[in-house]
Amino acid sequence: ANSLASMFPPQITVPTFLSEKIESRSEVDFEKPNLLEGEVDESLKRLAMPMAFGLVFMIMVNIIDTYWIGQLGTDELAAMTFTFPVVGIVSNIAFGIMIGTSTAVARQLGQGKRAEAKLITTHALYLGLFLVILVSVIGVYSQGAIFRALGASEELIPIVKRYMTIWFLGVIFLIVPLIANGALRADGDAKTPMYVMLIAAITNAVFDPLFIYGWGPVPAMGLEGAAYATLAARIFGMLFAFRVLVFKLKLVDFTTPSFGRLKQSWQQILSVGLPATVTNVLGPVAVALITTVVAIHGDEALAAYGIGARVDALILMAPSALCGALSPFIGQNWGAHLGDRVSRA
Repeated sequence: ANSLASMFPPQITVPTFLSEKIESRSEVDFEKPNLLEGEVDESLKRLAMPMAFGLVFMIMVNIIDTYWIGQLGTDELAAMTFTFPVVGIVSNIAFGIMIGTSTAVARQLGQGKRAEAKLITTHALYLGLFLVILVSVIGVYSQGAIFRALGASEELIPIVKRYMTIWFLGVIFLIVPLIANGALRADGDAKTPMYVMLIAAITNAVFDPLFIYGWGPVPAMGLEGAAYATLAARIFGMLFAFRVLVFKLKLVDFTTPSFGRLKQSWQQILSVGLPATVTNVLGPVAVALITTVVAIHGDEALAAYGIGARVDALILMAPSALCGALSPFIGQNWGAHLGDRVSRA
């Protein structure tokens, strides 16, 4: 960046757009792909491959959970299956906000407006906190009615509620890191989200048997132990993501925003995030309907369906990774008015 700036003689003013680009590049002290230059397919590959590995790690968290819970018995596995639609709906709402954040931040970065990207990232995190409060309150107080509507028996409902109460109270560690990952991907950093998911998978694999069955001073907690293991995994992942987002990329602004500025950022995020949320939520809604039908056939059928659903997620890994790569790439190039690269992508 300094070499490029020195090419301009003192009497020639560096264009504002270029000077902002130079400044934004100098703030980042580790390698990541430049999405505005080079081969389009190579850029997409460099974004998609870490995302694919990250999805593998995320799916492994779910499979590890299912394995250890399956050792507890059919009732616990059936109870876990009832949580899939609810967890899926909340997760996909968060994914929608993540896509909106990634697109909005990428647009600003493509225009060289790093300060604006920092504001939008921060305001997206505020939006995530608002969503966390809403989901936690509604979820904790309405979960009994929700799981009855899905077909859970009165014997299974207490088991499901013990797990989901912990899950709802810890939903901040799901939603906020996803939004942070969206900002990281917008800046071309696909590796950090992959590492976040890897950390979560390893942490979950270690804590699952420890919390579920107990060892030494740690008591056996059964299905609740699986919830605590997942919670611990997400906390570790969030700490790692924020370390990169705040201290390396410097994409968080801790100043208090005005309501008008906050509203403006939220509109930019939700212009893409809201349609993405609606689209993503359709899948879990379908899963909810299928779960209700399968539940009619008993806990054994429901437990078997739960195992199959975990493995089934592997099929969508490749298209999901490519979809995740497109958002930041198109966002940055659209912001930089590089329509040919957008079309090619």
